[in-house]
Amino acid sequence: MKNSDLIFSSPLFKGLGKEDISALEKIISQNIRHYPENSTIFAAGECTKRFAMVLQGVIVIEHVDAFGTRNILSYVGQGGVFAETYAFLPNEAMAVYAVSETDSKIVFFNRIQLFSSPVLSADGRSVLFENLLSLSMEKNLALAKKIICTTPKTIRGRLSAYLSDEMMKNRNNTFEIPFDRQGLADYLCVERSALSAEISKMRKEGMIECRKNRFSIIMKKNTAL
Repeated sequence: MKNSDLIFSSPLFKGLGKEDISALEKIISQNIRHYPENSTIFAAGECTKRFAMVLQGVIVIEHVDAFGTRNILSYVGQGGVFAETYAFLPNEAMAVYAVSETDSKIVFFNRIQLFSSPVLSADGRSVLFENLLSLSMEKNLALAKKIICTTPKTIRGRLSAYLSDEMMKNRNNTFEIPFDRQGLADYLCVERSALSAEISKMRKEGMIECRKNRFSIIMKKNTAL
């Protein structure tokens, strides 16, 4: 699939007219960049007027405190948008890092250029704003879910909250999660060894089954999804 096909099939550009798409195609090709694995795309402390979309690969959004503790906030896959909040608050220093989890291809959008009248029509700007708002609400929901999962004081409580949410989202008690053990530990803000020990305990107690990133919650009788 061509870069332009990937870009304009994204939810960000849903409903955009042909004339506006043609206008954007002229400037987008100049703003595509390749990032090897573990490359920093945006760094904490910097300000930006740009936001980005993933054309290929996976980007991890993470917070690293002064003592080096890593906390994963989210993963962004193909078609996903990131850093848009900071692009609209250009004087606000970033509190997070955006790092390429895999070999990745990214397209950048300059917020001022994208929403200027010579580039997009009034209708096009309206559609784009609405799409950005929708994407922002989805991220707010994801952040709320993370807060729910990291509120319990125990590792079991956090893991149970996370797995329960994944079960509901997948409408199945067997599902795959987007994390390896270290990633899950970082997401839940716990130590990997302690998390692995708790998973082992829950397996022995007949609460869950798991293999790598595939989990099954052992349902009690009369329990519905």
